[in-house]
Amino acid sequence: MNTKSNDDDSNSVPAMPTLADPARPSKTIIVAFLILGMISLVLIGAPEWVRAWISGQLDIFRVARDAGTALLVGGVIALIFELVIQQQANKAAARTFTAVFRPVRQELERTREQLVHVMQKTERTMQLAHVMAVADHLGIQDIFRNRQELFEQELKGRLLQDDIRALFLVGVSLRDFFAADAPLYSVMTEINEQNKRKESDDRVEIHAVIMQGDCEDANLRIEVEEGTEFVNAQKAAASINWREKSRLWSDYRRVTDCLGLHFDQVQAREFSHLPTSWVALIESRTPHRCAVYIEQYHYGRIESEGSFYSCLGGKYPILKFGPGSVYEIFHNHVETMVRVSGQKNGCQPRADIGS
Repeated sequence: MNTKSNDDDSNSVPAMPTLADPARPSKTIIVAFLILGMISLVLIGAPEWVRAWISGQLDIFRVARDAGTALLVGGVIALIFELVIQQQANKAAARTFTAVFRPVRQELERTREQLVHVMQKTERTMQLAHVMAVADHLGIQDIFRNRQELFEQELKGRLLQDDIRALFLVGVSLRDFFAADAPLYSVMTEINEQNKRKESDDRVEIHAVIMQGDCEDANLRIEVEEGTEFVNAQKAAASINWREKSRLWSDYRRVTDCLGLHFDQVQAREFSHLPTSWVALIESRTPHRCAVYIEQYHYGRIESEGSFYSCLGGKYPILKFGPGSVYEIFHNHVETMVRVSGQKNGCQPRADIGS
């Protein structure tokens, strides 16, 4: 069975009907024409002696002959007239038919296109409904295009609210929070100063875990970000620390200096490996307001931005999870990182996390 032909027929607009072949002369006219022709031939083509006999005997035959000739000529004229009239009538009918059905055909085509569009939208809606159902099941509350959108739309205001009991931050350098020119530096400074004025039970515990600036994973990330030529050139030129001109090392030094000088309320630690993800976890005194923000770390880049000093972080979508299994997993994740990381300053962790 040719299924393709059936599918094409079902999806296409039926072809516009066409007029039948032009009508032929009526049978009556044809028969009359033949009879008159035969009579005329008999009268005109009869033998001479017959015509002489007819001429000499009966004038009526002469009259019949003339009448037959006239009828023959009239029949031919009538036949030609009928053919011309029918042809013109068929052309006029065809024009009328086309004019009437062209809008119908166009409307059918538009209707077909609209139905296809509706079917596509329905399929897309079903896909989105599935995504939303899975997101709701997993506790996904929002998705942000990148860190900048997250900071502007949510974190700048959320971090200053009174219900926060603890804040866990994990990242390569956490420069967005603790570098002097960072988007959240003023917010973190205000939290730090508020903690100094609050009673111990009302303070926001801040735990920050960054990657150790000279570990093997840091060296690899510098090479990926800056390029092998940069690393080789710096190693050949620098006698002490070849990392000094890299972006990662610059961020690491700025953050560690600021942590030591301005954030005495932050429990900062260093991790000797690249964290699996950038994490900001809010532990709230109101359970339903707990949330974790996660950005997957990677070694990829956007090729159109070039390779020189192109930071690998901050351009990946961030998922926000509310209370649920994913939040519990990452709460345990950041607590584990706090336990296994080396302490950077003199702040003491709380008892349930350990030293």
